[in-house]
Amino acid sequence: MMLAVCAQGTTLPLKDSFWRRNRFLLGLGLILTLTAAVTLTSAWRGRQPVHDGRPLMDWAADLTANAPERASAAREAVLSLGPRAVPTLIRAIRRPDPVLAWPLLEASARWAPATYGTLLRWLGIDSIRAARGHALVALAILGPTAEPAVPALARMIRRPPSTRNAGEWMQAAYALGRIGPAAAQPLAAVFSEAPVSLHAHLLNALADLGPQAVDAIPTVLSSFEKKPDSPWAALAQFLRSAGGDKALAHLYPLLADDDVLLRMRVGEVLSQIAETNREARTSLIEASTTESAPVRLELLRLLGRLERLDTAVAHRMLRALEDPDQAMRDEGARWLGRRLSPANLDRLLALEPADVQARARQRLGAGSGLDAPPDADRR
Repeated sequence: MMLAVCAQGTTLPLKDSFWRRNRFLLGLGLILTLTAAVTLTSAWRGRQPVHDGRPLMDWAADLTANAPERASAAREAVLSLGPRAVPTLIRAIRRPDPVLAWPLLEASARWAPATYGTLLRWLGIDSIRAARGHALVALAILGPTAEPAVPALARMIRRPPSTRNAGEWMQAAYALGRIGPAAAQPLAAVFSEAPVSLHAHLLNALADLGPQAVDAIPTVLSSFEKKPDSPWAALAQFLRSAGGDKALAHLYPLLADDDVLLRMRVGEVLSQIAETNREARTSLIEASTTESAPVRLELLRLLGRLERLDTAVAHRMLRALEDPDQAMRDEGARWLGRRLSPANLDRLLALEPADVQARARQRLGAGSGLDAPPDADRR
């Protein structure tokens, strides 16, 4: 009976939800955030340079327009504003999302999903993030003129991106690659600390700098994860554009690595660099005479696979016929017999001393020379 009375006469207080207990503070925070956003937006538009009656950020928004004429006009407007545009663009990329924005959005998604879109519009997050994206595109277009933005851009890429800001991170890295030598050191510094998954993007940005990124080569090579599935193609592009001949010696030892796939990847990088870079070919030729025996053989094979028929490579193959290592002699003979016509071979030999010509002709024989005794006429 007593239990029944208690059950009928007493109502236990329901536990207040988090939202009910904090609704005043949350409401106040939302009002303050909206007020600040409106104030900043008003001040924002008043501080922009103007071209043809339109503020800079309106032009920047047209840079990615689907209509080519609008995008072209926007590009011309941004370039016309030049240095005057940079302070506004820096402010745009520095402008963060409202402090309470994402906690409120994440909470509302769990609490009342229908409220999420409304809050997104009220807080102006879409417009803030769009402005950052447009500013990053404009900075990339300005290139070297945007050099004052390097510190702000470097801060944007210093931390690994989240799913939410991955696009902005890649845009910032790309913009740095378009600016010039001032961006090389920040990009190299980030590369040494960044996850491997981001290395390809940073290498592409460094490649855009070309020879201006040459000083970043040691840092990149010391931080590059030398595994078969690493971004070797991006590394080759960077080394080729920055001046690959200055970096080759760091890769030579990997040609003798136990991992066959790793050796193949390194060989691909070296080949891509040597194919278009005369200094790199010269470095490879020299290294094929000075490195350890396994590396020398791999370098000679690599030189032999180059599509470009280079006189210096032909001379190196001819010299390989004099090498103490039978494998080197065989490789040189194969290349000479396969890549040179009899007439071209005669012209090449005509430039050599008589004793060298005699030994070369004996070792090449009727074609390959591989039937000659290994030590025939070898001094």
